[in-house]
Amino acid sequence: MTRRRAHLQGDRNRVINRMGRLLETANLKLGSVISNIVGQSGKAILQAIARGEKDAKALAQLTTGRLQCSQQDLEGALEGRYDQHLQWSVRELLEDLDALDRRVAAVELRIGQLTKDQREVIARLCTLPGVDVTTAHTILAEIGTDMSQFPDARHLASWAGLCPGNSESAGKRFSGRTRKGNRYLRRILVQNAWAVAHMDNCALTALFYRVAAHQGMKTGRGGGGAPDFDAGLLHHP
Repeated sequence: MTRRRAHLQGDRNRVINRMGRLLETANLKLGSVISNIVGQSGKAILQAIARGEKDAKALAQLTTGRLQCSQQDLEGALEGRYDQHLQWSVRELLEDLDALDRRVAAVELRIGQLTKDQREVIARLCTLPGVDVTTAHTILAEIGTDMSQFPDARHLASWAGLCPGNSESAGKRFSGRTRKGNRYLRRILVQNAWAVAHMDNCALTALFYRVAAHQGMKTGRGGGGAPDFDAGLLHHP
């Protein structure tokens, strides 16, 4: 079920990306001024576009809460080419997104029912920096509760594919890339590690920036990207 949730979240992200590309084709730069175009403010604007609203000033008034951009910048980002095709396409994508949200909610409800007997373990996992219930469910599903199968934390990190590589020859290190390992566990822990990197007053955050200072920061979706820190949650006492 946790893997099913990961697949549904991937489908959801693809719909959001399609929405962003669709807006770009109409010269709408909503993604440049709002970090989450399907958040509360972004969705209100998209729903209005789907209903046929074309006035940038009226659309900009639909935001809720405080935004990092100014009202003038938001209005400028909403000056574009509105037509019936855009209206229809936005409505279709919003319906796809709502359907996926309902399916994700149903899966999460099922996961909660299946893990009722593991509430204490999940609560303890959530005491780790950055670990939420979703991460805890995935860790529990992929690793289980029997830790005797792993001699120590380093063996677990290696099995998960989060242990830095050690390609050396003649005393020279050529690569520190990690192997693939368990892709579901690896993905959720890497996401967790990046979340920890933005926390305040956390020892693992300090570790991240110490490593990044001499290995460099991840600059895109590809590549290894701060491999030594990815295993931080498993290596750290």
